Amino acid sequence: QSVEVRLSQQGKPCDLTLRVGDYSYMEELTQALWNGMTPMISYWKSKDLQWLDGAGVDEQGFCTDETQSCSDSIRLSDFSVTPMQPGPSRDRVYCADVGENCRTASCCRTPGRQCYER
Repeated sequence: QSVEVRLSQQGKPCDLTLRVGDYSYMEELTQALWNGMTPMISYWKSKDLQWLDGAGVDEQGFCTDETQSCSDSIRLSDFSVTPMQPGPSRDRVYCADVGENCRTASCCRTPGRQCYER
């Protein structure tokens, strides 16, 4: 079982995909969603989000040329809660730790960090 999230933006080439598969309360979360719990989304922007976004490959941060205000409104659509589709076996994802060679890792173990080849 896992929670899989894919964020995309119309007209933009870069989708963001997240898979959380090692969560001890996955069954409870799944049941709550099936029972009608509403997922909540917070939409805001701040220059102080480096702890969440990380500095990026160039170590300069993201969207430095944008203002610190958000649009008055956004459209979020196509939400669904679905059973996992049968498919190829999904091995446990390896996340690199700080100081480890991360070229073959799927993620970074430390929240807020991003892994890239120097």
